[in-house]
Amino acid sequence: MKTMYIVLLILISIIINIFSINNFLLIMCSILLLLLIFVTSLLTKLVNKASSVKEKDKTIISETIARHGSEGMTRRMNQFALIFSLIVIYAMAIAAFFLQVNDKARSSGITFLNSWLGWIIFVVSLLLVTVHVFRMMKQEAIFRK
Repeated sequence: MKTMYIVLLILISIIINIFSINNFLLIMCSILLLLLIFVTSLLTKLVNKASSVKEKDKTIISETIARHGSEGMTRRMNQFALIFSLIVIYAMAIAAFFLQVNDKARSSGITFLNSWLGWIIFVVSLLLVTVHVFRMMKQEAIFRK
């Protein structure tokens, strides 16, 4: 799935969760998902662009960025950072769910439906980001060993 569609789904999740009083923690988790997508995409594009620069046109900055994508330890650290950030976001989502279980019993009507709709869209976007990250780790040279 294209990154643009995942970003749109995350933005829809943020908008729906803004209107739900109970889902403030999901807004923070969705913002972290956006940051995860943007930072990894930016890093991948920068390294790919720096690696494709011809030898005569290379500067110190482009060499440093290209080297960032070719060292084994850096690749392992990039993988670790992605997996660790996903684990943290999943832990935040689980904690938000358990914190809101008692709150959902007190809410009713539109707030209750909006809250569950926000959860459903957030979980779908979380799963899509997870699939996207693991696919990126397999395809992009910056993450492969």
